[in-house]
Amino acid sequence: AIGLIWGVYKDGSLVQSFRYMEDGSFNTPDEEEYTLPADAQIGLVHPLELDTDTLAQWQEQLSDYEITQPFPQLSRPVFRLEETERGEKALTRFKGRTMSDMTLLSRMTKYGWDKGPAEDAGMFYCFTRQDVERQETLPDGSVKLHGYFTVLRFDGMYIGGFDGSAEDTTVQEVQFYPIGATVYSDTNPLPLDAISPRYLSEIIAQLETALVRPVKQEETD
Repeated sequence: AIGLIWGVYKDGSLVQSFRYMEDGSFNTPDEEEYTLPADAQIGLVHPLELDTDTLAQWQEQLSDYEITQPFPQLSRPVFRLEETERGEKALTRFKGRTMSDMTLLSRMTKYGWDKGPAEDAGMFYCFTRQDVERQETLPDGSVKLHGYFTVLRFDGMYIGGFDGSAEDTTVQEVQFYPIGATVYSDTNPLPLDAISPRYLSEIIAQLETALVRPVKQEETD
């Protein structure tokens, strides 16, 4: 825990970032002691939520204490919407990327995506994932989940096994729905600027890695 940067949140927005110290106390980016509010909602900070100066302060503090983070938190890549993408209901920055269907299947399942439903001729045309961002206990005691159902659409591949041959397939678009939706849901896709910026950044970062076409040997000669 001492290698991570934590945050106090209110209504989903970061109010204060802090670090848990070896002696059980808390401190701020400028190394001032910090007292947690009694009703604090606490979560892990994403670097997208920190301004440049605060991010640099935390990186310097971790370096001064010779602390290696247990996973890349402050150093993870950050992606934001382009102005032309705001208000759109599909993320198309990956559209047209072509790769082997077997490579795409291997990478998407590695990153936790599921095959979409089988359609005509045993083909499927999307990968999906459900991500819970938070849960809310309602007055009647039931739990309401908040999060996203995310769909990556592409040209299609057979849902069964492969015969050893690989065919190219082309990525189309990514769309986001409220959690609990399905591929066949009547729910309209959410506008991109309605998506949590940190969730959107993580999805884009993941796809930037997953959708890189492998370089063939002859292409490097």
